[in-house]
Amino acid sequence: MRERMRSRSVRPRSPATAACLALTLLACMALAQSDVADPTCSGECEAEEPLATPEVVLLWPDEGRVFKNGSNIVAALVTARFDTPREGYIHLLLNGYPEANFTPHAQDTEGNRRLHIVLPPIADGGVSVEVQCRSPKGKLLAKAGATFFVQSNISLPSTKSSMIWEKPGSCHDVGFCDQRKDCNNHGECRNGACICDANWAGDTCDHDILNNPTYLPDIHPLESPSLCHKSASWENLSAMLLKELQSLHSLGHCSDESRVMWFAAPHHGLGGNMHILTVALTHALANSRAMGVVGSWTYGSHEGCNGASHGLACYYNDYASACPHLFVNEHSGEYLLLREEEPNWMWEDRNRLTGHGRNPSHVDNAADNPPYRYSQFGILWWRSHLLSFLMTPNLSLQRKIRQIKNFIGYRHPIIGVHIRHGDACIHGSLSSYRPPCKLVPEYFKQVEDVANKYGVHRVYLATDDESAVQYVRAVYRELDIIHIQIDRREFHSNWFIEYRMKASMESNDASFLDLQMVADSTIIDLALLAESDYLIGAFSSHFSRLVLELSVSMKGYVPPYVSLDYAYGMPGIFPPYARPQ
Repeated sequence: MRERMRSRSVRPRSPATAACLALTLLACMALAQSDVADPTCSGECEAEEPLATPEVVLLWPDEGRVFKNGSNIVAALVTARFDTPREGYIHLLLNGYPEANFTPHAQDTEGNRRLHIVLPPIADGGVSVEVQCRSPKGKLLAKAGATFFVQSNISLPSTKSSMIWEKPGSCHDVGFCDQRKDCNNHGECRNGACICDANWAGDTCDHDILNNPTYLPDIHPLESPSLCHKSASWENLSAMLLKELQSLHSLGHCSDESRVMWFAAPHHGLGGNMHILTVALTHALANSRAMGVVGSWTYGSHEGCNGASHGLACYYNDYASACPHLFVNEHSGEYLLLREEEPNWMWEDRNRLTGHGRNPSHVDNAADNPPYRYSQFGILWWRSHLLSFLMTPNLSLQRKIRQIKNFIGYRHPIIGVHIRHGDACIHGSLSSYRPPCKLVPEYFKQVEDVANKYGVHRVYLATDDESAVQYVRAVYRELDIIHIQIDRREFHSNWFIEYRMKASMESNDASFLDLQMVADSTIIDLALLAESDYLIGAFSSHFSRLVLELSVSMKGYVPPYVSLDYAYGMPGIFPPYARPQ
């Protein structure tokens, strides 16, 4: 219960006031010993005295507290064994003067009653506050009080969080290292934990993220004693980046056209499009500008995306909702063109961004390399946080994800497996750099290894191949295979699914392709794979790399994973375009 008192200035205590207070207390004692009923008590208050001794505790303000003049001061108290209004009421005094009576009705599960009283404006000086439990006839049953001070000429101290992510030194010494060489010379030793250099991971920084396609540490990162230290270091930098991104894309900033850098993105798959946007966002950030995007996004252009919720805003918040006008189909002003040109990203006359499938380990000063102030943890950390900003699920998507998880029995711990066949296999057979598709048993050989190593037997399978679903359910009966229920025949075509989606959108022909089903299932597969505790896929796929990146931003650490072809940095795709066997 919260009460607001009448507005009246309370004067500080003076010698004369103290004398009056003494007289007042004598009068109160006389009243307590008499049987004269309190004038504020109605007939319903007349009841027996409490059977048990009441108790009152003044929680706030505490003794000696100093408030800045003009503060909204609230007195907080709790009573025990005092049933108001049957057994009485609460009486409040300031500097000995009666202020008001209160009868809190609500009680907690233990029978205690709590009351919050907003005090009137108080002048500078010392102030005594006293709360009393009184019987219906005015008899004093219990009391509590404190003296606090009000001052005009004080400055309130700046607050500084003492939470553990603000103070890495608060983590316990875990004893993994004593010096840098204990971290394989790829990290710094802090309080016994290895804080890895850019693009390295593991308790002793022994995993090369860019060049090793398999990361299966003996101890899951979530159970590692060094997680506290690693998370504290990551999250401090994450908070700084998020603050800058939100500031640049706040309504006050992005509504100014001179503060926006516009880009036109090519038509591409979901993973490819999102990676292109990280390049654009990096470039905009380097110029202290908001990112504007020209062009339609097929995944956010179906009937389920109504009104203003089109494009990224159909599924995602943050960037999309803060500045919805930055994602448009047409733009009359100047913009940079993002287009495909294999095999790497490059600048073309500084007027356009070009490329596809760039290799962060081989291209120095590339367009999506993090600025120096954010370079401590490398390209995976950087991309994961940009994507997290671009792809924060909105309430509608969160609801869909919850429904699907409850329906299919999605539970942790779980292995996420992404198998894309169909048009991706056609791409692999035609591309000069993309490897051929892997067979289902090759994926599930890795699943079995992960299951045996970590004792996990639940698998979330995301695939466009219905025969793959039927095969694994028939062959791998010892595993609990779950997946979303969709008609995967929609994905069967010699034509890339993204171009079929675009054709369906432009022709407005629902019979051509179920655009919403394809978009919803892809977005939900992405979310559930990213939430998985272990990941298995093929990093030649933008989608599989996108899963890892979102998983890192979601968890705050690099989860165990296996890529059946390239490492995250995809070494070997540049001349002479060596293809993995």
